[in-house]
Amino acid sequence: MTATRTCAAALLLALSAQAQTGPFADGEVLVRGNLIAFDYGLWRVNLTTGEADTVVTGLLPSYSKSGWIAYDPWREGVLAYTSWAPVGMFSARLYLFRADKTVTQLGFVGEKLTDLAPVGDGRVYLRRDGVLHLLDASNQLVPIPDAAGQPVDIAAEHLVYHAPSNSLIGATGTGYIQPCSAFNQLVVHRLPLTADGLALSGPPTCQTWNHGSSGAPVGLDPLPDGGFLMTIAGGVLLADDRMVRVDPWTLAVTPWAKSEFNDLDGGFWSQAIGAAVVLEDKDDLLRAYQKGQQGPGTLVPVAVSIGENTSGWSSDNQMIDIEVGADACAGSVIAFGQGSSGKAGVVPLLGAGTCPEVGGTLHLTLGNGVAGATAVIALSAASAPYPLFGGTGYLLPPLFATYPLTLSGSGASAAIGFGAVSIPIPSVAALTGLTVFAQGAVVDAAAQEGFALTAGLAVIIG
Repeated sequence: MTATRTCAAALLLALSAQAQTGPFADGEVLVRGNLIAFDYGLWRVNLTTGEADTVVTGLLPSYSKSGWIAYDPWREGVLAYTSWAPVGMFSARLYLFRADKTVTQLGFVGEKLTDLAPVGDGRVYLRRDGVLHLLDASNQLVPIPDAAGQPVDIAAEHLVYHAPSNSLIGATGTGYIQPCSAFNQLVVHRLPLTADGLALSGPPTCQTWNHGSSGAPVGLDPLPDGGFLMTIAGGVLLADDRMVRVDPWTLAVTPWAKSEFNDLDGGFWSQAIGAAVVLEDKDDLLRAYQKGQQGPGTLVPVAVSIGENTSGWSSDNQMIDIEVGADACAGSVIAFGQGSSGKAGVVPLLGAGTCPEVGGTLHLTLGNGVAGATAVIALSAASAPYPLFGGTGYLLPPLFATYPLTLSGSGASAAIGFGAVSIPIPSVAALTGLTVFAQGAVVDAAAQEGFALTAGLAVIIG
């Protein structure tokens, strides 16, 4: 066992042993795990508490193609094209796994459904043997032709639906021969849809990203700023940007963060902790990153063993996040800047667990702090960076609200303290579009000047 896994094991012992149960909730993570020999399951994990529970067990160990799994808020469950032991370990088909552990077989045996992209209204775009199709609300597969009525056969390893442009955004790894492709370059696509969503309204467009080595996308997930976070696995250590931002309108690709690990099995933006989260395959650990961050990231403790205990990179993702009502949120939350570390070099994380909307409740969470420590979350109407406690402060005076907290846990263990505050948002229409800035601080004797700081958080009220 590596030193990293030994440290992680110690953190896990300090986490609550309670299971993560009840209906699926925004911000949860679904990740494959090796339960026992030749028995793989799907865990649902709460990132802010580390609690977890199995959704299903008995999955075929090696079956998980790119985009094989997605959470569908309309069906209120997890769509997965996989093999399942009670039905047949070598008979892949489309399943719907629900939070109450009921299972529905949707069929399509042996038809290689990949790149599942739920819209949220019953439609799920996907590729069937490489050709673009739509799974409609009655669970029937419908071909999606191009503007000339021809099948759309395009190399893509992940697809997502972009509602503002009514289009599909796709990503493809290096090594494919197609328009836009070049040696060692990843490709992003936009496929515009007709108003009824049953055909392409025009030709696909694409752009390339010079990755510098072989690589493949293992995640494509919305960012709070309207872009998409593309997480990339590759064959070269320390050589490439592992997280980039894709602009869904221009398809421009720009660096976002750089992990020191090349073998990643999934990645997404987590509103729950206000950071990007990747599944690192070397030690089978979750790590969090802020924009611009480099290196090993911040360990996200989980109370169960995750990952498949395998090695070697590919486009096969092992992890997704749950977005129950993301499309309905009129507000947004954007993390910015960088926090400062405390005990064990861990940076506390500030996140938002609810959508900031007029008449709703803003639920701010502060995690990754020292267990039992005193902490505070503060709010301001203005922001600019300035030196503070050996790190960077982002809130300009006057602070119009401060919320003192005592983080959960005991024994002053690093990285497991958690606290939260719920802030009612008045039902005043004039608040729509208002931006509020937040930052957290944790009393930590190991931090420079005694305080570990979170990054900043911009909360835009919808």
